[in-house]
Amino acid sequence: MVIHRGDVHHIYPKNYLKNQGVKQNKYNQIGNYALTEQPINLKISDKNPADYFTEVIKQCKTKQVLFGSIDSIEELKENFRMNCIPSYMIQGKIPEFDVFLKDRQKLMAMKIKEYYEAI
Repeated sequence: MVIHRGDVHHIYPKNYLKNQGVKQNKYNQIGNYALTEQPINLKISDKNPADYFTEVIKQCKTKQVLFGSIDSIEELKENFRMNCIPSYMIQGKIPEFDVFLKDRQKLMAMKIKEYYEAI
């Protein structure tokens, strides 16, 4: 029996970006995707990333979980590292989409490079 179904989540939600005039070829880039559990993706919906990242950070401090099961800053840092999400977002620094996308693409490229060098 499957309990959780995975969803491809837009870190900066596509409808949030569409409402800002961002085109599909820009918001539908792999650098804006993360795999999440379906309930998390549905709960985030079209929220401004500054809002939902603030809520995730708050849940790590209060232990009142709203999204998923991460309830510590250490676990959140590790999750961000594994998923190549810029660590500055944990400090509440949520940049414009273009800045985030460029920074995340660099982190993803470094992870791929390190993987291939280890082979």
